[in-house]
Amino acid sequence: MPIAVAGGGMVAGCAARLMALRGHDVLWAGPKEAPQRIDGADQRAYALGPQTIGLLSELGLWQTLQGKAQPIVSMEIRQSSGRPGGGEEADLTLNARELGEKSLASIISHAELLAAVDSPASLPANVTRLETALHQVQPGGAGPSAPAELGLANGQLYKASLVLAADGQRSTVRRRLGLGWGLRQYQQTALVCRFQSQHPHQAVAMQWFQHGAVLALLPLKDPYQVSLVYSLPNERLAYFQSLNDDAFAHELTLATGHRLGELSSPSARVTSPLAMTLVPETSLGRVLLLGDAAHTVHPLAGYGLNLGF
Repeated sequence: MPIAVAGGGMVAGCAARLMALRGHDVLWAGPKEAPQRIDGADQRAYALGPQTIGLLSELGLWQTLQGKAQPIVSMEIRQSSGRPGGGEEADLTLNARELGEKSLASIISHAELLAAVDSPASLPANVTRLETALHQVQPGGAGPSAPAELGLANGQLYKASLVLAADGQRSTVRRRLGLGWGLRQYQQTALVCRFQSQHPHQAVAMQWFQHGAVLALLPLKDPYQVSLVYSLPNERLAYFQSLNDDAFAHELTLATGHRLGELSSPSARVTSPLAMTLVPETSLGRVLLLGDAAHTVHPLAGYGLNLGF
């Protein structure tokens, strides 16, 4: 009897691949992730920690991704009251070399990571991929005579020894099982885009803690390109959204204290409301919630995807 994985994203894909690597037959059910997501995740870059990279290596995916990833060799953290930024010196610097490591983390784009995880060419032979959403689920119980039962949106029915539900923050599986969950609003929105920088980023990640806001610049593979993640109080978002590209880039140049010189050529700005999802019970019968179906957290420390993995 197979293990079923619900969801179409990268956590679901990695779960399916890992179970297959452990010798299980896997039924992976879920529509492919849309090229553009309503939460703006498709524009994000992720900081992958050593354990996440270890998992991707075990799955045979990091070999493809490593050449596309940007290692972070150090991180600068500043306490800032707002414009014009945190001054010349960082309040705290974390250096990989001082820790005896080559890097603290590696930055990879959402699109590149998803493409690798979702690639049919590298999918193990014991994974059956069905691009159909899960519609119904019965959790099953103890003993081999009480498997979980699944119903897909196309009417197909399956039985599974285990269901790994990685179908996102608005998890259908969680809702169908009646598992309680709560939402803690941070009253913030993440503003995400990319900039060209006047000076090279030198593989340094930078973060500014302002009054009620957190601004981060993440180094990308291009030495003159960075990814902005700006966690703003909701009441300040409208101002930044109202600026044209030149004014927006100038405002962020000031907010970062000219750390990389002039920032320019911002990409399309995407936003995502920030909230913590709290799920007291993450399992029922033979069903286990994974990733955003089980928890979501603030992006300031880069824990979200790493915790999902």
